[in-house]
Formats: sequence, C-alpha cells, structure tokens
Amino acid sequence: MKLKFIIILLYAILSIVVVYGQEVTPEATVDPETFEDINLGFSEIHAYFKTDVTDVRIGEPIQIKLVVEMPSGYSIPEWDENILGEPFQIIDSGEVELRQQGNLQIQEQELTVTAWKLDLLTTDELYITYQTPDGNVLRTPIASITVNVSATRTENDITLRPLKPLIDLPYTPPYLYAIPVVLLIVFILIIRNIQFNRRVQQALAAPNSPVQHAIIELKHILDTNASIEEVYPLIADGVRNYLTEQFHIRAIDMTTIELINALETNPIFSDSLRSSLNDLLEQADLVKFASHRPAVDPESVVDYAIHWIEQAERARIAYE
Repeated sequence: MKLKFIIILLYAILSIVVVYGQEVTPEATVDPETFEDINLGFSEIHAYFKTDVTDVRIGEPIQIKLVVEMPSGYSIPEWDENILGEPFQIIDSGEVELRQQGNLQIQEQELTVTAWKLDLLTTDELYITYQTPDGNVLRTPIASITVNVSATRTENDITLRPLKPLIDLPYTPPYLYAIPVVLLIVFILIIRNIQFNRRVQQALAAPNSPVQHAIIELKHILDTNASIEEVYPLIADGVRNYLTEQFHIRAIDMTTIELINALETNPIFSDSLRSSLNDLLEQADLVKFASHRPAVDPESVVDYAIHWIEQAERARIAYE
C-alpha cells in the first residue's frame, strides 16, 4: 500500500514538472553587437526641425533649421530639397553645414519657408535617409514642429501680403522673343521682295505697254548700224517717248533742263534717277547741237538707256 502511494506521488510530481516546462518560455538572448546597431539607429541619430517662430501670418517667410546629429562615420547620401510638404512651401534653402562636436557630427540646413493655411500647423511625419559605415541605408524620423498661422491682417497691420503662393514663372531671356520676330520680319521682307520682282517682270514683259515700246525701239536702233553721233539723239528721243506715254509728261517738247525740273515734283523719280537721266540727255544734246563725238559704242549707250527705263519702272511700281 505504501509502495503504491509512493508511485502515485512520484507520478504526480513528474506530471507537474512536465506541464511547467511546457508553459514557461525560455529567456531570449540578444547578440550584443546587433543590439548596439538597433539602439544606434533609434537613439544615437537624431533629426529634428527647430525654429524660434511659433506665430506667423499666412504667406510670411519664416526661418526653419533642419538638424541631423549622428556619430562620425555615418553620412546622409542626399538631401531632399522639397522635404516639407503642403501646406508648407520652401522658397529658399541654404547650404548644408557640417560641424564636429566630439565624436558627434552635426549637419544643419537653413530653410526659408512659408505657410499657406490658417491653422495650427504641424510638419508631417517625415524621415531622413542615412548611411551607416558598413554601407547599410536606413532612415530615421524627423521630430516635427508646430507653427500657428494666423490671418494676414490685424487692426494695426496694414502691410499687404499675398493670400496664395506666388506663381514661379520661368524666366525667358528677351532675345528669345526677338529671334522669332526678326525671322518673321525677314521672311515677310523676302516674300514681299519676291512679289515685287514678279510685278516688275510682268510690267517689263507686258505687250503693247509704254515700257515695251521703248525697249523695242531702243534695241531696233542697233539694227540700223548707225554711228554714235546718229544713235545718241535717237536714244534720247526713245527715253522721252517712254516718259510721255507712261507718265503723261510732254518730254518731247521740253528741253533737258525743263524736263529735269518737271521730274523734281514727281515722287517717283529719285535724285539718282534724275541725275542719270540728266547725264544721258546732256550727252545727246552735245552730240546733236555741239558736234560732240563721245568715245563710246552705241550698244553701251542703248544698254544704259534700257537700264534707266527698267529702274524707272521699278520706282513706279514701288510707289504704287
């Protein structure tokens, strides 16, 4: 009986030990080096915004500093230029400054910020990315700040401020506008010059026109094989006939001086046209009335007269 009781007691003790062993969780062990890395990421790297301003009016610039404190050997691969989101707007960002404080390196960046919402504003949950000495890329949260943004006007404040963010229009140098304008003007001038030359050619080639009669008459003079003394007066008469038919000037009945004076009041004939016509007619008068013998061949004089008529036609069409 006693033996049976002892067996039952031992069995009960053994059952209690087994059940207790199944319910108790073994104590976790942590590698010291791994623990240091985890602790370092959350306690030894600090990123935060700081500012001396707690009250600001909408649209008014405020200075905010982003500060990151980390041990030597850690680095920030890239700074986000637009790290702040709505309703904050970064309008200027300074250079990142690095200073050493014992075994701690501190990086700071000045930000000029405006807020465009009336409220007690807190920066969003933001993170900054950093790199450990062994090349791991991690991120840590940035401690936020709170700014109270009030209206733009108070009873004693008459300063005008914008109600919305200013539009950042891209700057375009003035010469970029001038280039297409110049090209357009040049294109228009080329087209007009082509049209003008076409009109001149049509006028010179028009059948039974005064200019055609004059040119045919002048070219026919060369077919007579006349001397230069005989050719000069005929050429002068051909030019006078052209002026009479085309401009209704009684050039045949006028002396050279009278004709040149009459042309002075006509806006079609420029000083150069009158001067070259005067030279031609004076030479013809000298040959006809003073027995002058010019040392030129008839063909060159005919070409000179035809060229003058063509220039007169161009001036007439340009004036019209």
